[in-house]
Amino acid sequence: MVDSTGIKLVDGGMVECGAVLRSLPGKREVYDAVFSGRRAIIKVFLDRRRARVHFQRELDGLRAFHNAGIAAPEVLYAGEDEQSRPVIVVARIGAAETLSDVWRVAAEPGRQRLMGRMMELLARHHLAGIYQTDLHLNNFLVAEGLIYSLDGDGVLAQEGALDERRSLQNLALYCSQLDPDRDAFSLEASAHYAQLRSWPKALVRERLLPLIDAARMYRWRKFRSKIYRDCTAVERSRAAGQACYAVRSYGDGLQRLLGDLDAGCPADPAQRLKDGNTATVWRASLDGLGLVVKRYNVKDRWHGVSRVFRESRASISWRNAHMLEMFGVATPAPVAFCLRRENPLRPVGYFVAEEVPGGNLRDWVVQHRDQAEEIRRVASMVASLLARLRRLRISHGDLKATNLILSHDRLFVLDLDAMRLHRFGMTFEYAWRKDMARFEANWRDMPEVLQIMQEAIGTVARV
Repeated sequence: MVDSTGIKLVDGGMVECGAVLRSLPGKREVYDAVFSGRRAIIKVFLDRRRARVHFQRELDGLRAFHNAGIAAPEVLYAGEDEQSRPVIVVARIGAAETLSDVWRVAAEPGRQRLMGRMMELLARHHLAGIYQTDLHLNNFLVAEGLIYSLDGDGVLAQEGALDERRSLQNLALYCSQLDPDRDAFSLEASAHYAQLRSWPKALVRERLLPLIDAARMYRWRKFRSKIYRDCTAVERSRAAGQACYAVRSYGDGLQRLLGDLDAGCPADPAQRLKDGNTATVWRASLDGLGLVVKRYNVKDRWHGVSRVFRESRASISWRNAHMLEMFGVATPAPVAFCLRRENPLRPVGYFVAEEVPGGNLRDWVVQHRDQAEEIRRVASMVASLLARLRRLRISHGDLKATNLILSHDRLFVLDLDAMRLHRFGMTFEYAWRKDMARFEANWRDMPEVLQIMQEAIGTVARV
């Protein structure tokens, strides 16, 4: 961290630092700043072994953008501070929003225009020989009618345009940031990219979809390790035989809550959401935000022994919740995962998520059983959800209707500790058949509902 006076540069200049914009402990810190009377952003490289490498990559990437005539932040200073740490100061782009924020609030016509502009920008990148390895929506800013490219550290630049293979891989990496149900939209927009590259439109469309699928899996594998260590999004803490991983954005109050999760568990079992042998579930509150805590219990000594050499179910839920979020599948937002090992043979795991208002699908169907059109509307939502899971090769493992929550016309998936992302089609198909059988079993006592569900799901989600 910097002191209250800011950062003094090796040439005698001073950078006044404000809020921390990003922090990667031991690697780099980014601050809102003022430099020579101008609003700026300073990036300080801290890694003793790799600081200069990342500094040079960042600088080279920004220069590559500027040399290609691509809008990017202006470099105001590149050198060292008085502590011999490499730093880069860039001008702050006024009234800017991240592309992800603009995309999230835009109506469909606005999204179509944004996608067209991004196809043009990426075509310019690739024609200039620029390949962005960390190509996501937060690495672009929208301001004053321009889209600015950020993150020079992730730029690989070469002489001459990228070839077809690398160009389409990079284009697919960008498209994979969008929800899977937007893939048809991405394929349609790719025609504009193909035109700018003077390539056959049909060829680009044909090759792009499998590359998008591969890019999604690449992004997930890359992010998966981050949720089990200190990073920008996750804070890791250890104390009194307990290890916790918590989403940083929930603030210091969350750490206090995690310090003694059991203290919030109601003494009266009737006040708990679930009171079973293997799991206990209850509500908690964090500064007015509703949370749900799920404690995975150890029934007895032998159950504890069987769990010692297996991944905690709380850890599996934590990982799968992040995976579903990345893939655009609605699930309660993951907040924290803790593992307490006071007794080596009785490890206790906790998974904390935001509470989602609403009722489970089973209860909703029972209440609306006589409203066939309403049942069909919700059955269509179920089919859409199952189609997405099938496309991603994700099996749930316990597809009870009570594990689906209907909230504000969205279906949220709960109980993720048996969920699995499959690498191989054969194992997925076996697990998927079990999921479909379990889901249909929900409606055996309501044949008219079962028929509607089967008609909606059709061949999209059933084998």
